[in-house]
Amino acid sequence: MGQVEIVKLLLKDGVNPDSKSAYGRTPLLYAAEKGYETILKLLLEKDEVDPDSKDPEYGRTSLSWAAANGHEDIVQLLLNETRVDPNSRSKNGLSPITWAARFGREKVVRLLLMKEMVNPDPKCNCGRTPLSYAAGRGHDVVVRMLLKNHGVDPGSQDFEYGRTPLSWAALNGHKTIVDILLKHKHYINLEAI
Repeated sequence: MGQVEIVKLLLKDGVNPDSKSAYGRTPLLYAAEKGYETILKLLLEKDEVDPDSKDPEYGRTSLSWAAANGHEDIVQLLLNETRVDPNSRSKNGLSPITWAARFGREKVVRLLLMKEMVNPDPKCNCGRTPLSYAAGRGHDVVVRMLLKNHGVDPGSQDFEYGRTPLSWAALNGHKTIVDILLKHKHYINLEAI
């Protein structure tokens, strides 16, 4: 609930800062998901806290939750942690950059793309990429950012339907993104639309 003073008191009293809730989630996961930056900083100061732990239900890390919810300050803090894997995958195979692209979190996508270790084009379990999700959901700024990265394949097809980012954009009526992707048509199999 973002109660900084209560968290400080509990930590001072020796409460385990990496304890798990009934759902198996740690305080750090909750702080990252909700955007409680001060609490996240307090928790990261504790050696016992694993900044890359995953929740058991979805297999998502603090970075994944912060990226999906657009908490760029928290994403930056977590990217500065050497024990955080910026390419960690949830149970459905989505990495932090995929979550950020899927929800159109432009500032977070930019932060992640600036981190050298981040894979800009990971495929989730169904074969979709960050570009595929951004195109399918109409996030044109994110599409442009991803296309500037040489590691992104604009013609990548998902496993489930064989759709490309262009076909997802067309299917959902995102004309601006269709126009953007058609400028990269030499990389795209137009038959896959």
